Amino acid sequence: MLNQLSETIYYLSNQNDKERPTLGLVCGDNYSLVVDAGNSVQHARDFLHEIEKLNVPPVKYVVITHAHWDHFLGMN
Repeated sequence: MLNQLSETIYYLSNQNDKERPTLGLVCGDNYSLVVDAGNSVQHARDFLHEIEKLNVPPVKYVVITHAHWDHFLGMN
């Protein structure tokens, strides 16, 4: 479940037991941006599935905050 910080910013909470970091979503007027891609393809899919439940612009961009494996392996 996504948590809402503001009208345009959401996040998926971290799960320490699965080594999953917090992932973010920033929604613009036309497109949305994902902050970090997660620790696996499944983590990314779970996040994208939650985003689909929202009425937000489509995801077009992803930003990786740093080069730790748990923040970029979901890009696959």
